[in-house]
Amino acid sequence: MRKYVVSVLCLLLIGIGMAYSASSAEVKITNPSNGATVSKSIDVGGTSKDIPAGAALWIMVYPHGVNRYYPQDKRDFPVVMTANGDWSTKAVIGSDTDSGLEFEIFVVLADEKANQAIIDYLDKSKASGSWPGMEPLPDGSMIYDKVSVTRK
Repeated sequence: MRKYVVSVLCLLLIGIGMAYSASSAEVKITNPSNGATVSKSIDVGGTSKDIPAGAALWIMVYPHGVNRYYPQDKRDFPVVMTANGDWSTKAVIGSDTDSGLEFEIFVVLADEKANQAIIDYLDKSKASGSWPGMEPLPDGSMIYDKVSVTRK
């Protein structure tokens, strides 16, 4: 019985250590600033540190009232990461008729399975010409930061 309790405690400590190391990642949005008024195509940038191996950084645009996440396709807008963890990319905020509407911009880290789910969504959307958005985000993805913006 005692060996069983010690084994369970060891497994719990390992699990807590793994959860702590995964959550030690930091990703922040520094541009645009919260509350900014933005055009349709914008530069998005930020800082990061301790991103786990295999994790992918994604920018998601989330229109208020629509309540769906629109991943910005990194194949069209690559996320450029510098050695010190600064990153930058571009994002499209709504359509030409969205002047005055509010949006959230999220920075998300996705594990390999979530990354593939996002890529599959983008491939399917591109093939069909329909972009319904994602709701919810795939399992294995986590929001790290967000800013609210208003479209010009």
